[in-house]
Amino acid sequence: MFSIYPLERIKKEYDEHTDKDFIPFCDYLVNSHQIGLYKKNKRVFKKYENSYEYLNDKVADDFKASMIEILLNSENIY
Repeated sequence: MFSIYPLERIKKEYDEHTDKDFIPFCDYLVNSHQIGLYKKNKRVFKKYENSYEYLNDKVADDFKASMIEILLNSENIY
């Protein structure tokens, strides 16, 4: 149910976002929410469309750990 973006899509999603502090690299269930890197602290969060309240939805401390969370089907990613 997760779609991990290729580099071209990461760039496209970032360019289209109004929040330039968030770099999405994955989405869940046809974009119900995105998972991405918060540039200011380099941690990974979930972000729902049009929401700037994502900093309470931490997935992992870094990209590698977020991939492990996805592979392990952790509750943090939903």
